[in-house]
Amino acid sequence: MKRIQAVFLALILFLFCVVNVHAGGTYNLGELSYWYSDSNKIGRWNYPCINMCYTKISTNPSFPFETAMNHGKTQWNSALTNFTIISNSLSECKISFYGGTYAQLVDVVYGFYNEPSSTVGYSNVYYQDEGTWTYGSSSKRGVELVFAEAGIVDNGSTTNEYKGTCTHEIGHCLGWFGHAGSSSDIMYAYVNNETSLSIYDKRHLVQVY
Repeated sequence: MKRIQAVFLALILFLFCVVNVHAGGTYNLGELSYWYSDSNKIGRWNYPCINMCYTKISTNPSFPFETAMNHGKTQWNSALTNFTIISNSLSECKISFYGGTYAQLVDVVYGFYNEPSSTVGYSNVYYQDEGTWTYGSSSKRGVELVFAEAGIVDNGSTTNEYKGTCTHEIGHCLGWFGHAGSSSDIMYAYVNNETSLSIYDKRHLVQVY
């Protein structure tokens, strides 16, 4: 009888934890030391590593899609010491990137058709509520990422501009919602000449991993 009661109590506690984590995002995830985004939300993958696949659908031989993607992956892998992006087409892809013309990406990446033709990169991230982070006296919404897809537009940009765009969009796919306020940050909303993550780009996201 006591064993049955113990199992029943354990079940009640388990359900209580599940409800607190996923219902309404009310679970307390901890405190944040930095905030550099214009969004009130931040996300993360709850895995030690994630598989990111990228496919070039443009036939333009001068479009350096793979080079730019590898650069962006290296930038974030160097920053996120407790998390690793791998690229293995033989395993399940949690993050899928496509490189092509605007017209090609409209047919491949969901939601791209809502973007203007001047778009250089776009990310579509799927998530579920994880809880609430505390930043000073304010609360920030924390979400758990479940799938992400993105498109990089073949538009005649320079190699460095493609590197910056790929690094930027990978950041979104890793949970960097919104944009940074400084033009010297990779996560700035507009194309700049940056190819390396700033300390602010890193601090904002690394703290939740």
